Amino acid sequence: MNRRQKTSFAGAVACLVTLFVLVIPVITIRGTQQPLGAYYASGPVGAGGIGFFALLGIVVFLSGERGSADPATVAGISLVLSLALVSLAVLWFFSIGDTLLFSFSNQHSWLEWHPVAVIATGLVILAASGGYTAAVIE
Repeated sequence: MNRRQKTSFAGAVACLVTLFVLVIPVITIRGTQQPLGAYYASGPVGAGGIGFFALLGIVVFLSGERGSADPATVAGISLVLSLALVSLAVLWFFSIGDTLLFSFSNQHSWLEWHPVAVIATGLVILAASGGYTAAVIE
């Protein structure tokens, strides 16, 4: 496996991890559908945009190595996509109101760190995209 293949695979895995981290509250929190819906809908796009870009990122990262697209084109698209994903995650983080975030019970206090975890996984996607782009340019 060369560097380009490794970073492409790492980017696709990071996109999957981002999706998983994004849906953890839906899986674990029961009985609070209305605050949870408002939590995910916070901001101009909400968490749905982050999930969409993460799903799209899987396709983009894998298409360059499967021969479906030119690797240089994939590198550019993955950079723009990962920057947009991180930007949406940061915007979502700042759009979640404190009242909404702290309206969940004490057993769900970990939820205040959830958007930070989504941003962190988005930064991993961005790093993989940068690594893939550097490998393509070489």
